[in-house]
Amino acid sequence: AKFLVPTPAPIERIIPNAAAYIKENPQDAQGYYILARIHYLAFANQAQQVNVFNDGKDMLPNVAEDWQHQNKIQTEEMSQDELIEHLTAAIENFKKAIELDPKNGLYHLGLASLFEQYIDYAKKINLKSLPDEIRNIILSRAAEIYYTAYKLSIEENLKLKTIPLSGIKSL
Repeated sequence: AKFLVPTPAPIERIIPNAAAYIKENPQDAQGYYILARIHYLAFANQAQQVNVFNDGKDMLPNVAEDWQHQNKIQTEEMSQDELIEHLTAAIENFKKAIELDPKNGLYHLGLASLFEQYIDYAKKINLKSLPDEIRNIILSRAAEIYYTAYKLSIEENLKLKTIPLSGIKSL
């Protein structure tokens, strides 16, 4: 499984799977995080598919974590409305994951990264067409969330006496 390569899965299949998982497990922050990542990757890559390790057939897809596995997949272009829907859904789900598990730095990191991606996107479009809660995202807010993610992660990492042979990523 170490050399397993992710495969593209259509978001119209994996989003309902993740949503069904959340419906059955509403207190599982990881479910909201995965759903947020799916929407985030659809927004950031402007793609109708996301790379997953289990092709999205499982209830909670195993979304490829690293960017090297999320190269833009060639699909039909998304409209600005579709992109904003994915952006909004990603924000909502990251916030819910953080609400359920506020000490998980990864959830904060995902939200900060999404905000940064949005700021880059906002430079290219007409901001007046966006909802106020999205239009008002600024870089300093992303920086605050990055710092929270760092603080949460460094606290956990400093508790380690040694780093596992498999590396920090295995933690």
